[in-house]
Amino acid sequence: MALVQMWPPANGAFNSISFEGRTYTSVPGIPAQVQDFDVPILQANGWTAFPTAAGQNCVLMTSPVSGAVNPVTFDGRTYSTPPGTAINVPSFDVGILQANGWTSVTSGLPVNTAAPSISGAPQAGQTLTASTGTWTNSPTQFSYAWTYAVSGSVAGVASGNTYVSVGADAGQQIVVTVTATNSIGSSAPASSAPTAAVTSGGGSPALNFSIANNSQYIPALGA
Repeated sequence: MALVQMWPPANGAFNSISFEGRTYTSVPGIPAQVQDFDVPILQANGWTAFPTAAGQNCVLMTSPVSGAVNPVTFDGRTYSTPPGTAINVPSFDVGILQANGWTSVTSGLPVNTAAPSISGAPQAGQTLTASTGTWTNSPTQFSYAWTYAVSGSVAGVASGNTYVSVGADAGQQIVVTVTATNSIGSSAPASSAPTAAVTSGGGSPALNFSIANNSQYIPALGA
């Protein structure tokens, strides 16, 4: 079960839909988060979906300060905001909005100036810790994504800036990707260098022991 971001119809009809105890309400130009299993019903009522995974396919844009062309409608989607207001829009609509006087928000976003890094032993059972790296424009929040250097998410469960390697990570190099956020919006992701290949660890501990000399004098028979 996952959330999908959807746009209501441009004409404002069906912006509030209720079924099976759930209600989705939105206004033209403002998307709403919906359960993935409800997408077909909303699409049947004129709503449209677009990909909005964090950091992907979404651009923060500001409507014209003049307010002259703030409402823009095309392909069943309407963007309508107060003058000078910034909203996230799907990347495939950026060009049309720019042609209508909207501008992409890039000034003021956090910018990475030194990449994140990972400390800790790349060994199963050991904790890896990510640094945020260095950023401009005073970020107030960071998010972390732990992945293999080649492809795919790590096998274990990450917890923020830390990750405890598991046996299934053996042979893989691990990378952390950090996204910084401030009051303007979220940065482009910045990735660390990969760790060395994770080792399975464990092994048999060395056995260190000695045998004390506990011999006793035994008299010879007949003595």
